[in-house]
Amino acid sequence: MGMVVVFGGSFNPIHIGHEEIIESLSKLDGVDKVLVVPTKIPPHKDSSYLADETDRIDMCSIIASKYPNVEVCDIELKREGKSYTIDTVTALKNHYKDKSLAITIGGDMLVSFDTWKDYKDILKKCSLITFKRVGINTEEHIKSVEKLIDLGANIVSIENEITDVSSTQIRNDLAERKCCKLLDKGVFEYITKHNLYGV
Repeated sequence: MGMVVVFGGSFNPIHIGHEEIIESLSKLDGVDKVLVVPTKIPPHKDSSYLADETDRIDMCSIIASKYPNVEVCDIELKREGKSYTIDTVTALKNHYKDKSLAITIGGDMLVSFDTWKDYKDILKKCSLITFKRVGINTEEHIKSVEKLIDLGANIVSIENEITDVSSTQIRNDLAERKCCKLLDKGVFEYITKHNLYGV
């Protein structure tokens, strides 16, 4: 039984930190497929700095096309109302009946995982894969992992640190017409061509 790994995020825009995670996931033993899942942006947020869903999908597809076992999944964009991880996990579990499932969770989110909607059901349906971001205290990261294991999680902690990149800073740099080296060349060209983020 192979594994399907879900990597969700706003990807606004998708950057080198995201790609480092995608590449690492694609190379994990036993992983058949990595699903890059753009999340909905809450409608109450200021939309002046947000790329629309189609653009975010297209930018994610530029990165996904580099890896044969990576694809973009719009399951959360199609869902009406609030989109919870448990809903995505349940739907994908039903779709990939012959595969095991894992979700990727940032090291900074581990500590609050037990506040997520139906988190115990999430742990029953899938494994967790986490990366330690640059700047996160190693001891705190280990404690967060141990806490989840105590809650019943099957969790894999990837040791290679991921570049600490801020999408907000990237958008600010783009708006100020700064060439952003934290983006894939194809993504940067897409942003420029489609006049995203004030470029």
